Amino acid sequence: MRRNKKAAPRRCSTGGGAGSGCVTASDNPQLDFSTLPGWTQARVARQLGRGKNAAVTARELAALLHRNEREISREIERERSIGIPVCASSDSGNPGYFLPATAAELAEYRRSLERRVAAVSRTLHAIEDAHDGVTGQQRIEDV
Repeated sequence: MRRNKKAAPRRCSTGGGAGSGCVTASDNPQLDFSTLPGWTQARVARQLGRGKNAAVTARELAALLHRNEREISREIERERSIGIPVCASSDSGNPGYFLPATAAELAEYRRSLERRVAAVSRTLHAIEDAHDGVTGQQRIEDV
C-alpha cells in the first residue's frame, strides 16, 4: 500500500478524558482568531490562552489589565458580541475564560450554553406558572 508523504502529522496525548488519543492535525485544526473582524478591538481576548486547560480567571484578568472584575465581564460580553468566541470553564480544577483551541472545544462550550438556556427557560416557565396562579392570570399558549 502506498503511503502519502504529505499526510498531516499525528499528535498523541496521554491520559484519560475527552482529549486523549491520537488525532491528525487535519482532524483537530487550531482556530485562528486574528482573521476575525473584531480581533483588532479585542483587549481581553488577546490575554487569553488557547484551550480549556489555559483558562484564566476574571480576577487574574482584572489584575493583569488593571480593571475590576465587573469591567472584565462587560468587556468579554462586548468581545463576544463582535464575534470573538470567548469561552468560559466552570471546571473546579481550572475555572476561567479561554479561547477555544479547536472547533470541538467551541462546540462543547456551545452545548453547555444550550443546556444553561434550557435550564433557565424551565425556571422561567415555572415562575410564570406560579405568578399566574397567585395573581389569577391565565396565559394563552402558542399553538
